[in-house]
Amino acid sequence: YESQSNDDIREGVIKAMDCRSAAYGGKEASESHGPTHKSLVEARLKNVEGLENVLLYLLTNNYQYSSMMTSHNDNHNSTYCTDSAFGIMGAVNESLLYSNTGVIEILPTLINSAEKGSINGLRARCNTQCDIEWDVNEWKASVVMTSDADNNVVKLRCGLAWESATINGVRQNIKTDEDKMPYVEVVLNKGAAVKVDFSLTSTDSRISVKTDADISKSVNAGDTVHLSAVYTFERREAESAEWTVVNAADNSAIAGASVADGRLVIPDSAKGKTIKIYATVGGVKSNELMLHVAGGAAETFEVCVSKADDDVAVAITNDAQAKTLAVIWTAYDSSGALIDYSEKDITLAANAFGQMVVPARWPAGTNAVLYVWDKNTMAPCMDAVNVK
Repeated sequence: YESQSNDDIREGVIKAMDCRSAAYGGKEASESHGPTHKSLVEARLKNVEGLENVLLYLLTNNYQYSSMMTSHNDNHNSTYCTDSAFGIMGAVNESLLYSNTGVIEILPTLINSAEKGSINGLRARCNTQCDIEWDVNEWKASVVMTSDADNNVVKLRCGLAWESATINGVRQNIKTDEDKMPYVEVVLNKGAAVKVDFSLTSTDSRISVKTDADISKSVNAGDTVHLSAVYTFERREAESAEWTVVNAADNSAIAGASVADGRLVIPDSAKGKTIKIYATVGGVKSNELMLHVAGGAAETFEVCVSKADDDVAVAITNDAQAKTLAVIWTAYDSSGALIDYSEKDITLAANAFGQMVVPARWPAGTNAVLYVWDKNTMAPCMDAVNVK
């Protein structure tokens, strides 16, 4: 499970799997349960190449009998058993559906030769049945989800690169998970099938920027912040990334701020500012990170915003007065009538910093206005900000 969000663990397990194969001279252990276990691991790691290699080994070394039951060892020279008969099926299922509490991901480890297909009746951990269909040459994938419970809120992801998702032709808001993977939120009710269609795109169409810094707290001038840019869906490093570091308040340049070899040394010129960092690779812009650089004993109240897919990220630096704030994002139609609003509260000590993501509850592209109010005085802390 930890390999889904921790790249160090994921890469370490992949390396261990590669070393295991190297120990057998580039092959696998002769006992069928060894490569079968490996196929399950490779599928869970979302390592397409590793899964293809071990499945090819299992299917070309005389483990299967005509009944599709299997021999314990290769070349039919050992006990008749079910190890790889059931294990291969499990690995293929795992490559087509990953799930955990509240999360479903279709086609997480689709092998390259499976350009078109469908599978029905796969069960997800979040009490849901999934029927999946895909055609990579037509740039589409879909899933029909049927829940066994009411008000079942699911983060739905697609392992193939995608750019939009619809339900009944209505474009869904895209959100970003903690591991920077995009998803759409779907609310399921018992027995009511919901079909979600994904529009696929090229694997290099989305870039994610990550950092080891705790962006919920201020950093200091002189600190080194480590940054990485990766192709989101392939989880591989994006080479030749062009980095941009600006003042989040007005997008002006920060003197002396530049990223070299994945490191940003915070310059003195950034003191007291919230900085915005993003990467561009091949004309594709990444997500934006916001970091506040401590300015000293006294800070100035400031609110900065950036987009987080279809949601909005809000970074707030507080002054010398402790506050409890209401951050309210409100959408209106063309006549000025209220569509909906989204609210989050935050309590900040004197001179403290904090940030949050406020979710959109309306169709993407709607004009919306951001307000920040002091909950104790019920007075606005800033002018309203238009955020589309």
